[in-house]
Amino acid sequence: MATYAVIENGTVTNVIVADSKEIAEQVTEKTCLEYTEEAPLGIGWYWLDAAGGYVSPSPFTSWTYSVELNTWVPPIEMPIEEGKYFTWNEETLSWTSHEVPTE
Repeated sequence: MATYAVIENGTVTNVIVADSKEIAEQVTEKTCLEYTEEAPLGIGWYWLDAAGGYVSPSPFTSWTYSVELNTWVPPIEMPIEEGKYFTWNEETLSWTSHEVPTE
């Protein structure tokens, strides 16, 4: 058995397990693509012509997809500071710094 992504209007709407692509498409009456480690797909992924393939949903609405980097990028580059880690704050469109916990 294999895992298949169910595609509707270029977006993955479901993931199912079936004996073959033909059976998956017969059951769902939709286009299906096989999920593999080389071609991972999940619910919410969508086709992006510029990337030439399916991409994961954006982690935040303000982030944009970089075809060159093959990933989502924030509107402001994440700072790097020793002893700190940063999380994105979508409300303020900025990075929030946190101290790295020590034992």
